Amino acid sequence: MKLALHRSIIFWSGLLVMGFIVWAWAISYDHRSWVNFESYALANTEGYASVGHTWIPTQNDAGHSKTRRGQYRYERVAPPFIARGKEAAISSWPEWGQATYKEVLTLAYSAGPAAAWGVFVPHWLLLLGSLLFWMALLCGRARRRKRMGTPLQEAV
Repeated sequence: MKLALHRSIIFWSGLLVMGFIVWAWAISYDHRSWVNFESYALANTEGYASVGHTWIPTQNDAGHSKTRRGQYRYERVAPPFIARGKEAAISSWPEWGQATYKEVLTLAYSAGPAAAWGVFVPHWLLLLGSLLFWMALLCGRARRRKRMGTPLQEAV
């Protein structure tokens, strides 16, 4: 029995989702993109997709995009992290390009109030998660097709 993946909505949907994640990952290194609603924000930057509650109230912005390069030290495998506000005093900021995105954001959030938080998930983790989920759906589809059989096999 053939899998007939070209006729599967699971197959094409998975390719579409993973293609979107790869595209978002690629542009996140050249552009900061974010959407604000009051003090909440969704962002795509430096290889991370993030959601957070900041201490800086904003207007209801439809979105922003900003070009930049070389602001942070490159991380080969960016780790996921959660930054929280601690109302700590910051004695000094790292030099331009000397700190990673995680180090700068952790420092910036620590200066904010205790109610501030941010969850930062790297795109590679989103891609891995969607790949595993997609493979599980495809395996379930193959198992279901094998169990049900095709009409031609039953007729023979």
